[in-house]
This record gives sequence, structure tokens and C-alpha cells, in this order.
Amino acid sequence: MKFSADQTKFSEALKRVQGVIPGKDLKSLVLQNVLLVAEAGRLTLTTTDMYLTIVTSIDCIVTEPGATTLPVKILANIVSCAPEGVVEVDVDNETQNAKILAGRAKYRLSGIQASVFPPLAQIEPERTFTHEQALVKEMMRKTNFAVSQLEDSRRSTKGLLMRWRDGQFHMVATDGRCLSQVTKEVPLPPLEKQVDIIVPLKSAIEIQRNLATEGNVTIDVVERKYAAFTFGDVKIYTKLIDDVYPAYEAAIPRDLEYSIKVDRQAMLNSLNRVQAVVSGMVSVAIRFADNMMYMSINAGEIGNGSDEIPVKYDGEEINVMFDTKYLKSALDVLDDDEITFNIRNGSVPVIIRCSVPVIIVLMPLRIS
Repeated sequence: MKFSADQTKFSEALKRVQGVIPGKDLKSLVLQNVLLVAEAGRLTLTTTDMYLTIVTSIDCIVTEPGATTLPVKILANIVSCAPEGVVEVDVDNETQNAKILAGRAKYRLSGIQASVFPPLAQIEPERTFTHEQALVKEMMRKTNFAVSQLEDSRRSTKGLLMRWRDGQFHMVATDGRCLSQVTKEVPLPPLEKQVDIIVPLKSAIEIQRNLATEGNVTIDVVERKYAAFTFGDVKIYTKLIDDVYPAYEAAIPRDLEYSIKVDRQAMLNSLNRVQAVVSGMVSVAIRFADNMMYMSINAGEIGNGSDEIPVKYDGEEINVMFDTKYLKSALDVLDDDEITFNIRNGSVPVIIRCSVPVIIVLMPLRIS
């Protein structure tokens, strides 16, 4: 096997597939490798952890067709450090040793036979949906942060819910303390019932990271089993979480009396200022009164910090406390200059809204 590829394109392709590689506590070393297949003027790269698989391809010059697997992280480092131009890879078919020439630099990498690499899953889709990449990427950015990473949480909440029904595309994530829901009106094929899939967090992160801002993405679905996301030169296969997502609608409070308009960036800056007194995530106390927001953090013996900014609110005084992790994440993913807090008091979940159809629900902490 022998091929040469453009350094920039080769490096970008390796970055696309590199995120799949799991930790080093593996029973199979081949899962630390990228499968390289060179034929017909194309180089196809594949990585997998047996649950998530990413495939991409680039143009190349194939001198000798063939396939091998090489350590992806080392190969990615070599190619990313290479000067602009051509990277040449020559693999001994017997030993699987690869000679790599990148500018004046020369390397040798030990590979593993391609036949050992796990075969690609074959999916016969039950449903297929097509959306703009930019739409899916943005919806995932606004929801992925709320996917549960708590060990004792329900299995279903450890993934991102994607739901298609009644001409709408929903994405939802919650860990019981924070919920984020985005809904978009989209053209859909005829559906006899709603279609739900729960995408594991790692897969959701890799899909969001690889999606572009132009072109479409096709989503092939086998409910509760597999999904395949195809866009550009990339195809991502993922096993799904085989579970039923909780009835999250019940967690969205209704009839919240008060509406507070807040400058999003000013609030984020204020939060960063008061949090400077501590490291890590803590609780922040917020008081709304007389068109002002007063924010404070008490770090015990270390000290405390406080700040205030103007807001649009002239109702009765409201005191509420949030985990800074969730509040900061919510402020980070929203884009509007001005956002709205729908609130009743300091013990009822709070809704944060902006101009796009996104709802973020934050569960307040108990005020001592």
C-alpha cells in the first residue's frame, strides 16, 4: 500500500475521526488505530469504539492500493506538524510497518492488519430525515450542554433526545437540574407516529463538532438501535440508547408571574466577576429588585464577591440561587443581546428564553 495526500486535507480528515478513540484501557489495540483504505484516487479513514464510528475520505494519489491501520493520534501529530505540501505513506504489506515522508522528516510507524479492524455496521433505515447542517449543529449546541453526566441519573437522560412529529424537529436534554429544549418547524416526510431517538452524549458531541454550516445532513434511523448522519465527506454511525425518554414536558413550569429582561453579556460578565473569588463551580445568589440585579458568591473563609447590573424589572423583590455551572452554560449557548427570565419565586424552576424557539429550565437551589 502506497499513497500520497495533501498535508492540509490529510490533517483535517484525521481531526474529524480522532475524537472517537477511547481511553487506553482497551482489550483491543486496533481501536486506537485509524483504518486507512487507499483505492481509486481516494483515501478513506475510519475510527470506531464499537458504539460510535466516523468515516471520512479525501482525494489522494494511490501508487499501490491497499489497507492498513495505524495509531491515529500519533499519525495525526505527524501530519499536523508536517510542512504544507504532500505527505507520503508507504506500508509494507507483510509487516504492516509504515514509512512516512513529510517534507524532510521521516517516520516509521507499526501498524495492524486491516482485517483485524471491526467491520462497518450496515444500516437499513426505517426513517430518513434531511435537514440543514447549520440548523442541526445550532440545535445541538443549545442542548448538548444539558445532557446528564451524573452517574446515578437515568440511562435515557445520558443522551440527547431527537424527536420528529407534526412538522417539528425537537431536541431535548436534561439531567434533572437543567433542561434545554429547541423546537424548529421543518418539512418532514409523512409520519404515522412521532419518531424518537436518544443519541449518546459522546456521539452527539462528535456529530456537532463535525457538522459544517453549509449543506444538508441526512439522518437514517433505526429506532432505539442505530442512526447514521451523512454530510459532505463524513458519515457518522452511532448506536442509540435503547430506552424511553422521560416526560420532560412536565418539568417545564407554567404561568410564571414575573418577566425580567436581562442583557445576556452583561450578566455573563457579572457572573464571571463574582466567581473570580473561587475556583470551580459554586452557587450564586441573585436578587432582582427596582430594575437591578444583585449577584453574590460566598466562598466562606476564602472571601466573597458581589456585583450588580441594571435589568428591566419593577416588580416585587425576588431572591433565587443557582448552580453557576448551569447558569453560565445557559448564558453561553444563547445568542441574543437581551434574554428573558420567567420566574415566580426562588423555589420554582425558572425559564430562560430568547428570540429563537429555545427554552432553558433551571432548577434553583434551596436558599439557606
